[in-house]
Amino acid sequence: MQLYQPRDFHALLVNRAPLSVAEIRFFGRKLVAGLSHIHEAGIRHCDLKPENVLVDTGMQLKITDLGLAEESSAVSHRTAGTPGYWAPEVLEGKVHTDKIDVFSLGVIFHQMFSRKSLNITAG
Repeated sequence: MQLYQPRDFHALLVNRAPLSVAEIRFFGRKLVAGLSHIHEAGIRHCDLKPENVLVDTGMQLKITDLGLAEESSAVSHRTAGTPGYWAPEVLEGKVHTDKIDVFSLGVIFHQMFSRKSLNITAG
């Protein structure tokens, strides 16, 4: 396996100066491409967060930890993953689709721009 330093994207977000717009664009494209690849393979990640994205020494990203993943075709009501990244339909116990990963990606974008965690579950 390749060497990853810092180990995850969360460490990069909290240990560096604020990301520039160019860096956000760079990382954003990588995240969107990675999530698109996962969805095209018929997989719903269900726990997308910065801690589950590794960064290598060349600043390339790898989406990891598919332990909670499920097939995209599966009808799901399950509440799984990390609460701060849950989409509203997960919070409400409604049927959800791959869009829950897109919502989590939006939370990551918020963190890249603001350097703050967005507490969705706080109401």
